[in-house]
Amino acid sequence: MGLEQLVLTKLHFEILPLRSSVWAIQRKRGILMKSAALFATAFIGALITGAASHAGEPSGKGSFEMLVAPEQVFNLKAKAWKPVLNEDSFALTHDGEFYLTVAKRKDGMLMLLVRQPSTEKQGQPFYAGYYLKCGVMADVPVFPQNAAELKSELANPQADSEEARIGFGPGSGMHDLYTLVCRC
Repeated sequence: MGLEQLVLTKLHFEILPLRSSVWAIQRKRGILMKSAALFATAFIGALITGAASHAGEPSGKGSFEMLVAPEQVFNLKAKAWKPVLNEDSFALTHDGEFYLTVAKRKDGMLMLLVRQPSTEKQGQPFYAGYYLKCGVMADVPVFPQNAAELKSELANPQADSEEARIGFGPGSGMHDLYTLVCRC
């Protein structure tokens, strides 16, 4: 047996078993990865199914109590609207803006509407609504433009929607409104 044949024979007996064990490990790893992927897919599917089954359920925090009739909210001559005053500490000027607390929930969550002159339709007001809770510097915006839209929103409020929640801080127009409503 020549040296070349001896080396080839030695390589054959030492490397081939190593190759087959590496192949076996890779095969086991592939099976484990497929199992993990199937488990993750099933888990995510269960989460989505659970979330979908609970969608639309009440938050358990109660419903909103109307403080002003929806028809009166959109009455331009209604006396319930309060002007947003321009205070020295406010970040913005609020000329022509009025606010109204439309509804309140037992946990302190408020629904506010702000009426301001429309930039698109001269002589027509634009209404911006906010779910707001004193002590929490975040709001959930809504934009009802008539009594029917307001009733619909309050029938299925988005007040606790984490996706729609927007934080604000001092120096913002929302903080100005928060300061007025919460008296802080």
